[in-house]
Amino acid sequence: MLIRIKTNSTTEGFEVASAEQIDSLQIFVESATELEESNFVAQAKDGISTSARQLVDRTVLLERRGPEHEAVKALLLTVRFFYQDNETSIKKTADLIQGLAVDNALKAEFKAIREQFNTFLDAASPIKFQSSVGADTNREIFETFLYGYFAHANREKRRRVKAWEDKPYFNDLRAQFDAVLVKFVKTVVAFKAVCAKVLTELGA
Repeated sequence: MLIRIKTNSTTEGFEVASAEQIDSLQIFVESATELEESNFVAQAKDGISTSARQLVDRTVLLERRGPEHEAVKALLLTVRFFYQDNETSIKKTADLIQGLAVDNALKAEFKAIREQFNTFLDAASPIKFQSSVGADTNREIFETFLYGYFAHANREKRRRVKAWEDKPYFNDLRAQFDAVLVKFVKTVVAFKAVCAKVLTELGA
């Protein structure tokens, strides 16, 4: 089944949307709403921070303030669908929109949001320490915690997290991971707005 739409000079030569493509866009929007309304987002509004305080026995207690472990874990079930190469991933959705007969401005908007997010992920981490620990960029911190701490899908990344756990900067890295997740959700919500406009233009 194909969704027929009226084309103009900016959309000629592109394909009309199939029912499967419409489904993919709708699933993207629905999944983005799940992130937007998650417990993680609600808890993150209370702030993300780290602190250190000295106890009476002169030991130093390092603490992290932010979303609870279970809230993060639940969020990541959906985040992985967007990040990995699935049918509703950011990459697949970008490719889908680029091939549809919709306004080029919508394609450019989606592309710009994606480029800005990739720039953020590849930017230097604000956590300052020796560069040899494998956390030079936001992407490295994000993927290490995602695949080495929460998903346990990568042994090398799991060993890296284990090495971090004994370091005084561990809570700072963990808090930065939360901050990257907040940015991830905001980016997906921006994608959601574009997808909604694409669906409207397609008459779906």
